Amino acid sequence: MHGRIITIIFALSLTAGILLAVFQTVYLNYGYHKWLADNLVAPIGNTDFRLLAEQRKALVAFLLDRTEIERSFYTPEENSHIQDIKLLLIQERIIFRYLVILTLLLTIVYWQRRRRKQTMQLIANVGRALTVSLLLLLVIVPLTFFQLFNLFHQLFFPQGNWLFDPAASLLIQIYPPEFFLFFALGWLFAALITSVFIWLLARLLSK
Repeated sequence: MHGRIITIIFALSLTAGILLAVFQTVYLNYGYHKWLADNLVAPIGNTDFRLLAEQRKALVAFLLDRTEIERSFYTPEENSHIQDIKLLLIQERIIFRYLVILTLLLTIVYWQRRRRKQTMQLIANVGRALTVSLLLLLVIVPLTFFQLFNLFHQLFFPQGNWLFDPAASLLIQIYPPEFFLFFALGWLFAALITSVFIWLLARLLSK
C-alpha cells in the first residue's frame, strides 16, 4: 500500500512537472508571443501596431519580473488584472520548483526501492499516458476553448476584473482571446513532443 502511494505521487508529480516545465518554456519565450501576434491573431479595430508590439514586450518583461510597465496606458481594471496575472505566474513558478524537488526525491526513492528497470517502466508509462491525454486535448481544446477560457478566469479571477470592451481595451488588443487559443495549442503540442520523447527514451532505458 505504501509503495502504491509513492508510485501514484511520483506519477502525478512527474506529469505536472512536465506540463509546467513546457509551459514555462512557452510563456518565457517572447519570440513565440510575437510570432503568434504577428501571424495568427487578427487585429482588433484601428490599431497602432508599433505601440502594441512595444507594450506586448514590456508586458511580458513585467510578468517575468524584469521591468515595470507604464501603467498610464491601462485602465485601473486592466492594471488590477495584470497584477493578478503576475501573482498567479509567481505562484506557478513556486509550485514548479517544489515539483522539481519532489520529483527528484521520489525518483531517488523509487530507484532505490524498485531499481532502474522498474523506474524507467514507470516513467515510460507516465509518458505514454500523458501522450494519449494530450492527443485528446488537442482535439477537445479547439472545440471548447472559449468556454474553458471563461471557466479558467472565473476560477482564478473571481473578482471579475478580466471583462473588458475589446474595442476600447489596450490589453485585449495586445492579447485578444484568439491569442490564448493558439498559445494553449502551442503549449499542448510542445508538451506532446516532450511526452513522446520521455516515453520512448524511458522505454529504451528500461530494457
